[in-house]
This record gives sequence, C-alpha cells and structure tokens, in this order.
Amino acid sequence: AERETTGDARADREDASRNGWVNELSPGLLLRNRSRRFIFDGAWRLRYLTLPHGLNDNVDRTQAELQARLDAIVIDDLLYFDASGSIGQRPVSAFAPILRDNNYANVNRDEVRAYHLSPSLRHKLGDAAFGELRYTRDHVESQRGGLGSSDGDLLALRVNSGSAFREFGWSLNARSQRIDYASGLTADISTASFGLRYPMVRTLALTANVGYDSYDY
Repeated sequence: AERETTGDARADREDASRNGWVNELSPGLLLRNRSRRFIFDGAWRLRYLTLPHGLNDNVDRTQAELQARLDAIVIDDLLYFDASGSIGQRPVSAFAPILRDNNYANVNRDEVRAYHLSPSLRHKLGDAAFGELRYTRDHVESQRGGLGSSDGDLLALRVNSGSAFREFGWSLNARSQRIDYASGLTADISTASFGLRYPMVRTLALTANVGYDSYDY
C-alpha cells in the first residue's frame, strides 16, 4: 500500500509538471502600396510559443511566416518586373502523417523559403503583333533532405498576332527551362509551338498547331 501511494504521488507530480499555461506571442507587419507603376503586398508574422516543462518534444517554439509580392512598371510599354517571396511550414513527405490542426508540431514539417524574380520585355508592334520576352529565376530552400532545395531558370518568348490580322490569327510560344536540385540532379525542358486560327463564323473557327518538346532529366 505504501508503494502504491508513493507511485501515485510521483505520477501526480509528473502530471502537474506537464500542466500549465500555453502562451503564444505573434507580432506581425503588413505593408501595402497601390500606384500606377508600383503594386506591393507584404505580410510578415513571427510566432513564438511557450510551453510547460516536459511538453517541448517535437514542437517548434519559433516560426516565421512571410508572403510578399511586387509588380512594377519600370518603362512603359517595354520593361516590367515582378517578384514574390514566401516563408512557411510545409509537409516534408506525402507518405508521413500530415498534422493540420497543430501549427507548432514539427513532425513531417519543415520551414520552406522561396523567392521568384522575373523581369520581362513587353512591346506592342502597332496593330501587327504583341510580344513578350521573360526571364524567371526561382529558388526553393528547405532545411531537411526530404524536401529538396532547387534553383530554376526560365526563358520564355510569346508573340501573338494583332488586330491587323483579321482573317488569320497566329501565335508563337517558346520556352527553355533548367532546374538544378541540391542533390546534384538537373532537369532541362524546352518547348516551342506555332498556331494558326481562322474564324469561319462568330462561334466556329479552324485551328492548326505544330509543336516541339524536349525533356532531359
């Protein structure tokens, strides 16, 4: 009987050590700008959690979250720039448990940081055509090996016929992309297509397309 009392007292002390207040501190910053040449939206938040002693396993006490986007007109009808960035918690593996109701558990989760930078040249050639040449740089970074980090470069060309081509419309698209993974693997993707469109009546048109694809992993 004496051992049972001692055991119960020890269990009570262990349960008491795991009880207490769970506190969350979450400062944040929101920035927004709207103008003809410049559009920016940014939201940043830091989340800090305090837990009772004994409940710190598999828990991230500090997390950062960021969502930001920029669209800018550098030179009218010629040079444009857009960018985005993010920081957040993402699942590492699709085959492990995904906890949706616990924002602090670090089981199968990792902080993923990513950014996207993309300058582009856009120009309207009178009524004949509209063209766009775009370069895109993407970066994804993760702390764990389950979700690989990567860098990507994309060059894309798009040209569409203008209002001067009333009988035949045409379009030209070409893309070349390279992705370098942290594991040392690379992927090269190239695509090109050319299309024609002939409107027969208001609701019916004939189309023809020819294309080229190349994938090297």
